[in-house]
Amino acid sequence: MQQGFDDPLQSYMESLRPASCAAVKKRLRAVAALFSIPNPDTFGWHTLRAREVQRIVNRLQERGTSPATVNLTRAVLRGIALATRNANLMSDEEYRRIVEVKPDKGRRLSAGRATSGGELAAVCPRVAGWGHCAGARRVLYLR
Repeated sequence: MQQGFDDPLQSYMESLRPASCAAVKKRLRAVAALFSIPNPDTFGWHTLRAREVQRIVNRLQERGTSPATVNLTRAVLRGIALATRNANLMSDEEYRRIVEVKPDKGRRLSAGRATSGGELAAVCPRVAGWGHCAGARRVLYLR
């Protein structure tokens, strides 16, 4: 890992607010765990290239990670790549390739599921028979 003024990860982290630093560290730990990297603090994140960034994105998507988390991870890796390029440790071309890794535009399904008419017909008489307004309110929530 680079040390001192040429450390791209350190430069990137210093450009962030403390709360953002915590989120970055969390994402880097998650990526490290995904690829069995023993110590994310000493891993050379600045050595990643576009093919590895794409592989990380693909692996996160395969595991069902939310699109927002995938894109946050991608943004962290892009930020490190920018700091790496600014330290003259990466070519402009390689940085461009990393930036061009596509975002996850997927969409997560909402919690729950749609109920069928038969399910509603079975539930409504029972709930309505409770004899108080909470039962009627619950029927409205089901519709």
